Amino acid sequence: MSLTKVQKEGIETLINNNADNRVITGSGTANTLNGESSLTWNGSAMGVGLSSPSDTLHVFHATDNLVARFESGDTGGGITLKDNTHVTSLLTTNGAFEINVDQGSDISGETIAFKMSGSEKMRIDSSGKVGIGTTSPNRVFEINNSQPCIRLTNGTNGFDIGTGGFVDGSNSLIFFDEGVGERMRIDSSGNVGINATSLSDKFTIGDGDLKFFNSDEANNHRTTFIEFQNSSNRITSESNFGSGSSSAYAAGYKFTTKNFNGSAFETLTPFVIQANGNVGIGTTSPDALLHLESNGVSVIRLTDNDTTAEDNQIIGKIEFETRDSNASGVATEIASVMTDTTAGATALTFKSGTPSTISERMRIDPIGRLLHGCTSATGGTSEGNITVEFPGNSRNGIKLRDTNNTGTVNHVVLVSGSTDIGQIIGTTSSVSYSSASDYRLKENVVAISDGISRLKLLKPSKFNFKVTPDETVDGFLAHEVMSVVPQAVSGTKDAVDSDGKPIHQSMDSAKLVPLLTAALQEEISKRETLETRVAALEAA
Repeated sequence: MSLTKVQKEGIETLINNNADNRVITGSGTANTLNGESSLTWNGSAMGVGLSSPSDTLHVFHATDNLVARFESGDTGGGITLKDNTHVTSLLTTNGAFEINVDQGSDISGETIAFKMSGSEKMRIDSSGKVGIGTTSPNRVFEINNSQPCIRLTNGTNGFDIGTGGFVDGSNSLIFFDEGVGERMRIDSSGNVGINATSLSDKFTIGDGDLKFFNSDEANNHRTTFIEFQNSSNRITSESNFGSGSSSAYAAGYKFTTKNFNGSAFETLTPFVIQANGNVGIGTTSPDALLHLESNGVSVIRLTDNDTTAEDNQIIGKIEFETRDSNASGVATEIASVMTDTTAGATALTFKSGTPSTISERMRIDPIGRLLHGCTSATGGTSEGNITVEFPGNSRNGIKLRDTNNTGTVNHVVLVSGSTDIGQIIGTTSSVSYSSASDYRLKENVVAISDGISRLKLLKPSKFNFKVTPDETVDGFLAHEVMSVVPQAVSGTKDAVDSDGKPIHQSMDSAKLVPLLTAALQEEISKRETLETRVAALEAA
């Protein structure tokens, strides 16, 4: 029931616009009140802007978005929310906004929850942890979602950080550039990849550079390093290390290790690369492109791990290449070549020429023989520790030159054991072939008394060698001389090697000189005797 007027003590007061539950207010006119259509009270609920409030205080405005205001004349303003035991306040003070849940600290486990459509989306628990998609965050900030991701954007370009669920379903932390694609990831094993999605190592860079930067540019000491903590090993980029001049941008590298010498740890720098490109192993001051230094023997080892090597396979090699504009390429080579896989025997070969004609010139075979112009010591026949094969119509076999050209010199010295047995001697104008003949080397010296009889046994002959059928020469047959002057002949008549090839005899004609001399002396003696007898007969 609504009243339109009331009367008291003969005075009648009108109530304008009255209806059920409306709050009556003064109108500013005597004996007149107003019923407020926008302010109602039904005994349990207050309505502002509507006549049927749904809550204890229900504020409504049909057009204004701001429907309520709580204002304080002090520096702060706020409201307090209280249930039957606990108090929470919302307070603004000088521009700062504060939510104080359970400000009396009456309970533990307070939370601030944010819900949508009755479903919680985010909360802040009593320890300050923030959870999105979880009611029990275990970290300061936790996102629980099938595709958890955080996007950072300036409104135009965005960058995403999230697990692999939003990219490829993997259990990885992924950094994703919206305009380009994935930039970096950390997988469940802790492996880190930059521009790489398949990770098998602790750190992988798929495509690009890794840069270490020291901002101390003003002092020109731009030294940076990578240190391996457990071993204290370090790779250092050091400014001006090995540079020809001072420059903040010239730097070399030092590789430092720690070694236990049996009693203490010592810091070693076994490997450096200077700014000028010199590499030092065992030295920090290399003065060549590659400088090896050691307290003992410096060793370079080339290893071939092929367990099925074949004969003539190269085991290791060093190449010398020219980049000359006329003819670039490898023109010289030193290599180790397998010659017998059953024994692991190798030869050291030397190649030279031009980039288009490089070929083997010399080798040292497995037993130390030096072969020049050939690959075998047994070419033709026989063998030697030094074998030289050459085209005789255009080259000399061996050349020995005395550059001083001042007198008699030994071009070749022959030694047996510790005894000098002969020389090839050259002067400024002639050559002599000298064999040891010192009396101190000899014993049992007797005169040759059968020179003529033995000389008569020699059979000088005319003949031609089979390889030169058109050339007739004077000489001897070695086996015929052997029975007369055996020391002049080497070898055995009709000897052959294990393959049936003949081992030819040879002889030194100079060894016939003593016999010829003795025979001539005998003949001279006889002649002188005859001349004496003839002279006596003529005188009689």
